[in-house]
Amino acid sequence: SRKRKRAAEEEIAARQRRKLAELRETETRREADESAQSIAKQRAVAQVAVWARNADLRLFLQRCGIAVDAGVGKTKKLLTASYRRAMMRYHPDRTRRASVEEQALAAEVTKWITHAWQSLAE
Repeated sequence: SRKRKRAAEEEIAARQRRKLAELRETETRREADESAQSIAKQRAVAQVAVWARNADLRLFLQRCGIAVDAGVGKTKKLLTASYRRAMMRYHPDRTRRASVEEQALAAEVTKWITHAWQSLAE
């Protein structure tokens, strides 16, 4: 009975050590993920700042790879179509399966485009 009690105590201690090791590993992984997300956000903010330098909505869209047709007349319709293409490409809901870097860039581009579009509407 003493042996059984001792064996049970050792088993409980071993389980507690395993659980603690799992918690530490999970915490380390979470910290690494947060660090990667923070770095990705910093890079995305810097990239958007480069694209936004001295840019209106049309120029910003061109810099981030969205074709803005510079046709004659109906510029509002062309800009609206380009805005929609940009939102389809960069909206965070459409980049869920992308890399952390692409998700951060999409979030920052979406913020800038949305702000510029609202400012344009005013």
